[in-house]
Amino acid sequence: MKITAPAAAAAFVKKPDAAARIILMYGPDSGLARERLDALARGFAPDLDDPFRVTRLAGPSLTEDPQRLLDEAASPAFGGDRRLVLVTRTPDSVAPIVATLLERPAQLESCVILLEAGDLDKRSKLRAVVDEAGPVAVALPCYVEEGADMARTVATILAEENLAAPKEVVTTLAALLPPDRQAMRSELTKLALYVHGTGRVTLDDVHAVLDDATGAALDALLDAAMLGDVGRACATLERLLAEDTAPVALIRATQNHLVRLHAARGAKDAGARAEDAVKRLQPPVFWKRVPAVTRQVERWSLPALESVLTEALSVEVALKRTGSPDTLLISHFLMALAARKK
Repeated sequence: MKITAPAAAAAFVKKPDAAARIILMYGPDSGLARERLDALARGFAPDLDDPFRVTRLAGPSLTEDPQRLLDEAASPAFGGDRRLVLVTRTPDSVAPIVATLLERPAQLESCVILLEAGDLDKRSKLRAVVDEAGPVAVALPCYVEEGADMARTVATILAEENLAAPKEVVTTLAALLPPDRQAMRSELTKLALYVHGTGRVTLDDVHAVLDDATGAALDALLDAAMLGDVGRACATLERLLAEDTAPVALIRATQNHLVRLHAARGAKDAGARAEDAVKRLQPPVFWKRVPAVTRQVERWSLPALESVLTEALSVEVALKRTGSPDTLLISHFLMALAARKK
């Protein structure tokens, strides 16, 4: 079953059909696919670090060992709860495995499988298998939004940040922001940091953030941490925290940066030059940062980036707990990241 309407897809992500056991997210908006994957995962398993309930698999590894997905689906959950299997970068070659699972519905009674794939074309066998399976399997195409749909998304994200904005501001942002959901959130995070404490966004704020590099300090922190410059990372973090930058905003910006590095490293591993992969990122990397980001792409492997991204997601969950030592948590994570040996 395929859900294409943005409103219907959003409603499904918020409250999935109880019959759904395999959910596929694919399309040109990789940021939206990742966002939906994360939202669904948290809904099915509040503690994503629970090894008895959550299993993470890298899609390409299933090509070499397809039985792994069948085994994970058949494994009972500790305590009787449903198990969650997360598969990232799912290749189209997994289609026969998914088809086999759908032929054995009893194996899916105690688990939910979330598949995040790239921009699968119309001839994709994986798309066909899920589209034709009925309510037990659901496909959520992640297309790039335009016009009114993008404006609604911008308004929703601003509301999540507790920011009010007149219609003209939302319309302007929809026209200026990059279409990829992760990139869009990254820019809106910078905007939220810029207007922190005011509760509202004006056109002047929009142009100040999107036209100028006011997120330079945040970029400098991320570059220092990913390049192992502990001293510069520490000094920049202290400055941002002294300016009352929210720890949650810092971890979200870190996640967005890691996702972009992951995309560029994937392109490099596929044969592109690291610098070319960085220059193709959207929104474009500020030209002065290209050398630093290129070094990060060369320095970090895909498995390492995926490991750190998983850690970052866990930190965000911890930061949102009532009474958590948020400053200590974000400081410890970023300093450990900067000190990590490659």
